[in-house]
Amino acid sequence: LSASGFVFDPVGGSSFTANETGIAVLRMLQDGAGEVPQIVERLGREYNAPAAILERDVLDFAARLREVLR
Repeated sequence: LSASGFVFDPVGGSSFTANETGIAVLRMLQDGAGEVPQIVERLGREYNAPAAILERDVLDFAARLREVLR
C-alpha cells in the first residue's frame, strides 16, 4: 500500500488504487483492526458519519478487495 493508495498483490499480480477511505481501512487492517465493528468505530470518529453507512461501505470495500485479490 503506497501513500497514494496504490495496492499491489505480488502473489497474484493484481493491483488497484484505493480512495482516502479505502486507504484508511487498509491502514487500520495493517495496524491490527481486524473486525468490522472496530473499523467502523474508528472511521466514525475520523469521518463523523453514521455507523450504518460506514459498515455498508466497509463491507462493500472488503467484497471488492476479495474480487481484485483473487
